[in-house]
Amino acid sequence: MHSEHSHTCFGPEKSINITCANFNYSTGAGNAEICNPVQYVERGNAGTIYCSFREDSHGIYWYDTSDVTEHPMFYLEDKVKSGEGFSSGEFDVHANGSLTINNVSLSHDHNFTVLQLQTADSNPIVLTIQVVVTVHPTLPYPFIPLCNGTRYCYHYAKDSSPFVCFVNKTRPLMQLSWNLRTSNDEHEVVFHTKSIQDGEVFTTLITVSESVVNYINFQLLVCKATPGEASLINEDALLLIELHSPKVNFSEAVVENHPINKTISLPCSIDESLFFVWKRRINGTHFKLLAHGSYGNTVCESNQYSLKSKNALLIPFPSDELEGIYVCFYGNGTDEEMSVYNVSISGK
Repeated sequence: MHSEHSHTCFGPEKSINITCANFNYSTGAGNAEICNPVQYVERGNAGTIYCSFREDSHGIYWYDTSDVTEHPMFYLEDKVKSGEGFSSGEFDVHANGSLTINNVSLSHDHNFTVLQLQTADSNPIVLTIQVVVTVHPTLPYPFIPLCNGTRYCYHYAKDSSPFVCFVNKTRPLMQLSWNLRTSNDEHEVVFHTKSIQDGEVFTTLITVSESVVNYINFQLLVCKATPGEASLINEDALLLIELHSPKVNFSEAVVENHPINKTISLPCSIDESLFFVWKRRINGTHFKLLAHGSYGNTVCESNQYSLKSKNALLIPFPSDELEGIYVCFYGNGTDEEMSVYNVSISGK
């Protein structure tokens, strides 16, 4: 879109003031291809406001304001760099008009304007760019306190405490949601959000009640960040919740007789599943957690065991103390099954 103006734009010297008419502002699609009207740079790093003017331009003039009646803070004229932003080392400019901020701070979060002259007497192109300074959280994924800093964990819900997730000290404000994931889909559940501003950065915290997800034994709860400019390497964190202890029919256990010190492999399921949880009966209906996993995340809770393909449990050095009932619970988020084994060791 073209806009008619007849005020004066100041170039680097008063003797070469530029009379601006027929400005090409960034509201036009064509000019957006030259310089995207909204650009993001990260605090504490070098950041570049990208433009794609012709590299044989007579002059590129950058202003740290929308007001081009001010003097430019950095300019490139006939391939010579100058201006306060150049002498201070705060900025650098490239032949195509891109402006680099050598050390981004929150003071750079405002509008910048670039003026380009293809020749000394051509009409200028003037574009305003909104620069947004981003601040990334310390962790590259949402933080679930129950997981103690890891992206995935298992939790046995002993009480009805809500499940919490947050991202800390970001800019702009990051949006989070709680979702239930199955093998077939993922859907958002009802949750509560709280946003806290601390100076120029934000913390987003969300909670979900156990009652919202409490309808089968195991649920994969996902804390998901909406993709944005304060982006994360991984936009979700996973919480595998055991809400109820499934009833195990011990009479259906497959008997596994193995010689001492020969590796035992116990299959979990034939097909890939959304989650798995391996347990060993200690006494009565009490079980010890051995291993668990979901979506490529696997955890062994004891060095007496390891995992192989399709989440089979390996017992590398069987001994009489490792005899007993082993159960693998697995499912797709809507249906659940289990594999039960009665392991005995011979040759003791």
